[in-house]
Amino acid sequence: MLNAKGRRCDVCARSPLLFFIFILSDVLARFKVIVMNYFGYQVELYKHIRKKQIFLIKIMFLHSKIALQNTHLRLLQ
Repeated sequence: MLNAKGRRCDVCARSPLLFFIFILSDVLARFKVIVMNYFGYQVELYKHIRKKQIFLIKIMFLHSKIALQNTHLRLLQ
């Protein structure tokens, strides 16, 4: 979202909607930690949840990419 100089990254600077989505997801991750801590779950940092979300997105992207490759190979047979 922000680079080392404190400015918005290139992608977010080009797309205000994307910047808003990044900010909203960050706020929701922090809120989730607050709620989980309130109900007794031990959550150290919101970054753990954020990293998990990013990891799951990468897995879903990789899975869809592999599925597309398999479909393409089946069509060639």
